Amino acid sequence: MQTHSADAPWITPRIKRLIGHRNKAFYTNTLLYKTLRYKVIQEIKKVKANHYTSKLHNLKQTNIQN
Repeated sequence: MQTHSADAPWITPRIKRLIGHRNKAFYTNTLLYKTLRYKVIQEIKKVKANHYTSKLHNLKQTNIQN
């Protein structure tokens, strides 16, 4: 899976792969779909939080230096 400029900055190739697997499971395996849906949501929450924590840390470092 490729990332595109329109993707949110926290969307990684791993998340894109998980989303692809989840979407395929939607049509074939309900239990697997629900499991993958949960994994996608948890992964996005984790990566999104890390992204904003990192941005906040960088802003604090920039303000300290000025």
